[in-house]
Amino acid sequence: MLSTSKATKRFIAAVIAMFLLAAVPVNSYADSIFTDTRSHWAEPYINRAAADKLALGYPDGTFKPNKSISESEFLAMLLRSYEVVQASEAYDIANNSGLPWHYSYYNYAYKRNWPLTFDNTADYRRGQAAMLMASSASGKALTETEAIQWLIDEKLSTGRTAATIAGFDRDGTLTRAEALTFLYKLAEHTAELQSQPLHSNDDRSTIGIHDTLDKLLTAAAKPDRIDSTEYSYSWYIYNNRYDHFQLYGVENGRVVALFTNAANTIARPLGINIGMTLTEAKSIIVNQQKSITKPDYYQYTISGICTTLFIDKHDNDTIIGIQQQLASSIQAKVHSSSLQEPYKQLLFDLANAERTRRGIHALTWDEPISKIAAAHSKDMAERLFFSHTNPDDQSPFDRMRDAGIKYSLASENIAYGYQNPIFAHFALMNSTTGHRKSILNSKLSFLGTGIAFNETLTPYYTQSFYTK
Repeated sequence: MLSTSKATKRFIAAVIAMFLLAAVPVNSYADSIFTDTRSHWAEPYINRAAADKLALGYPDGTFKPNKSISESEFLAMLLRSYEVVQASEAYDIANNSGLPWHYSYYNYAYKRNWPLTFDNTADYRRGQAAMLMASSASGKALTETEAIQWLIDEKLSTGRTAATIAGFDRDGTLTRAEALTFLYKLAEHTAELQSQPLHSNDDRSTIGIHDTLDKLLTAAAKPDRIDSTEYSYSWYIYNNRYDHFQLYGVENGRVVALFTNAANTIARPLGINIGMTLTEAKSIIVNQQKSITKPDYYQYTISGICTTLFIDKHDNDTIIGIQQQLASSIQAKVHSSSLQEPYKQLLFDLANAERTRRGIHALTWDEPISKIAAAHSKDMAERLFFSHTNPDDQSPFDRMRDAGIKYSLASENIAYGYQNPIFAHFALMNSTTGHRKSILNSKLSFLGTGIAFNETLTPYYTQSFYTK
């Protein structure tokens, strides 16, 4: 164990030396103060870094303390500050292999199950930083709320406006000054980060059809969102981590449906799991009451439970999604315009859960592009056409430009008639006309979705992707 003082010195030497990957070193002296940090609340920490001749700034003499940073930058700062990943080693691995500069840092954190988004296209949120710091320091898989409370309890944060969960401002973006201050205080508080993989208290994998809502909430705590469905049950959605994406259908205090695309995260029907081939699964399915074979899925019913195995036709019919529903809960389905909002959110989640399970960064929700997607779905539903190009001969790119959206790369997916976003998603994934490529394109950064129903309540789905 390192002493606190040694940890602090090590922190200063390691973190400040690499503080901004994009910054250009400027001459620093013991008494130097950056021109834009005078009277800044983090001035003492920045001044100390400058005094040690370890601070990085910009050629104009500024430090830009309020500039946002990315997840990869913050993770690299954290791991370099504790010397668990050496900067020179990380550089050599990336330089010699052609991998991104942050590969070694992400690889280290991934093996320890630390909470990460793997998304470097968006500014890093304070809540995300809190969860990474608290979980890696405490050795516990904490939620954002629990992590923020831990920082407050341990006197590592007084929040932005108050020393409370709300006052912490979890959705605010993390700035350079905040990142420096957080990690400086963490180094003084915690001598070593936990090296063992985190084991979550979340035990949703034991939850199955017929279990009570109380059991679900005891095992998994509160869901991240609750959405209406076309059935009589509501989806309890757990999307805080897309690599553990799960849906639980709840009706009258009981679990009557579930869905996941992540292995080992739900009670496995007959031992069937994500990653098995459909042929392997069929070999252990016996005594089914009925079965249905479709291009995108195989569905069977045993003991009143309907199981749908969604497959990837591009990968040897590998199972990439499992849904179970109590047959009695799905006898009647009713679409209505009130489902447009939950459907568009679920279609967005499904795309990100798919990308994450394949090691591709999650897309960021974009409201302007979502409005374009929603307008196109509505247009198709009202004018009864199904095409990327509308009757006015406008393409998706025309619509984006007319809305003032500037892009370097863009694409659009549309689907029609599928009973809900889950079935629409897997149809798009099995497409041979580019829809799958859009969902899995690592060069795309933003996504907006839109749903509309025609006069017969048939759904039209639109996904609009782009990179600024």
